[in-house]
Amino acid sequence: MFLQVTNKNATKNLDFSPIALIKIIGKGGTKGDLNPFEGKHQALAIIKPQKTITAELIYDFKSKPNRVELICTGKLSGDRIFYNLGF
Repeated sequence: MFLQVTNKNATKNLDFSPIALIKIIGKGGTKGDLNPFEGKHQALAIIKPQKTITAELIYDFKSKPNRVELICTGKLSGDRIFYNLGF
């Protein structure tokens, strides 16, 4: 599972680190998290203006997770972030 994150701001960097703190826990204690540092699509957590990174959902579920939806908005260091993730 992959998530593309784009910094739409024309002048400021976006710190993706707080988004990487998202954790998913399934039945039996299996875990998953969005991680810009692991997987095939490694990238820095700082996203330059108008650039996109791909974060991979790293998980140890026996099969791909389903029926997961996450909608968040927050303010991080003056940047307002809204994202909707469903799979």
